[in-house]
Amino acid sequence: MSAKVRELVQAGDLAVPASNEVFGDPIPMHVKRLKVEYTLNGKAISQTVAEGEVLTLAEADASMTWPAGRVVLSSQGRPELLAMRPGTYVFRTAAGKNLKAEVKTVPEPLEVSGPWTLHFLTTGGSAAGHPG
Repeated sequence: MSAKVRELVQAGDLAVPASNEVFGDPIPMHVKRLKVEYTLNGKAISQTVAEGEVLTLAEADASMTWPAGRVVLSSQGRPELLAMRPGTYVFRTAAGKNLKAEVKTVPEPLEVSGPWTLHFLTTGGSAAGHPG
């Protein structure tokens, strides 16, 4: 199940349905619970929901800020940094190795003027948008 949760998060989903459709049915005719333990902003978090509920991995609050960057996996399975701000980024792998990246500049944000439509796909965490 960890791999499935990881896959959903990497696709951008922070709401994980505790359902047989998502995880399969390892023990038929028994009510199951989904428990996820993770670290957010250096804080260890553990959440559990019953089958049929949705586990929300991160809730926005006043103390949270947009991340300066995030690591995603490339199509070749290698980590890539998506930097939102210039700076020095240091990440620790699961094996304990530190990875460092220096980002000197990032493109300026683009302003979207006029009407815009955003569609969320129901089978993944991606979105597709187009003008008006």
